[in-house]
Amino acid sequence: MDMSSFIRLVLTRTTKEYHVPNATTQTAIHELESGGGTNADTIDEFWDKIFQ
Repeated sequence: MDMSSFIRLVLTRTTKEYHVPNATTQTAIHELESGGGTNADTIDEFWDKIFQ
């Protein structure tokens, strides 16, 4: 499993378990696939940027 697939799996699971709006998940996946967005140095920064 590559990193992109892993992150997609984590985001999908988070959506179901924590009732995160699906639009948030889709936006994060779109940013991941397009190579856009911002960089994060730590996992905490990564999640903070996704769930702003």
